[in-house]
Amino acid sequence: MGELKTTNNKIKVDLMRSKPELSIYFRIFVLVSVLIICFGLYFNIFYSGVYIIGDSMLPTLHGASGPEHKDDDYDEAGDYIYVNKYEKPTYGDIVVVTRRDEKEVNGETVVEKTTIVKRVIAMGGDYVRISDGVVSIKYKGKTDFVPLSENYISEDRNTIKNKFPVIDGMYDENGYRVEDNCLFLLGDNRDNSLDSRENGGRSFPVGDVFGVATSWSLNNKKFFKFMHYTFGFGYSFG
Repeated sequence: MGELKTTNNKIKVDLMRSKPELSIYFRIFVLVSVLIICFGLYFNIFYSGVYIIGDSMLPTLHGASGPEHKDDDYDEAGDYIYVNKYEKPTYGDIVVVTRRDEKEVNGETVVEKTTIVKRVIAMGGDYVRISDGVVSIKYKGKTDFVPLSENYISEDRNTIKNKFPVIDGMYDENGYRVEDNCLFLLGDNRDNSLDSRENGGRSFPVGDVFGVATSWSLNNKKFFKFMHYTFGFGYSFG
């Protein structure tokens, strides 16, 4: 009887020892799960993925020829980046913006919306002029134009020699004034980009900016392109 009692006591002691260990592992599991869920919620609230389509941002961003990357070979698929939906855009930022164009359809005026990716060149109150491919800015409150140093543009993609702005066929040396609370946007591929240069100048409202490209996704765009192409995670528009 003494041996049986001793054995039972040993079993109870072993069970008591295992309970705290199980409790610690369970707490760690719960804590990690909560952290992952909170991070996921935070990330989805503040960031969104963008699949690049078109060549207007070459050589900075490579775009696919169509909206479905699965139709392309990997080398032809577009880059994939993330934008911060709450960051305020500033000079030099790459932004995703909603382009609004009025069109006549069956006698009625409708607004066609297109999502585009461009770079912020100037902001509200600035003046912009372009001559021989060189962009110059007269910043708000300043008196002189300052040429931009744009190391993100390859020379073979900036061959356009036309001047901007041109009004009634004449080049205006005073430049184009960017409307208040708006942005002047250009594609890095100046030879193939429909942007703020059209129709003698176009300002894009800051309120139409969907998000600002994050530096960490731009610096690791090859990784995110691979992950998006291979596993299909994230959202696709651009």
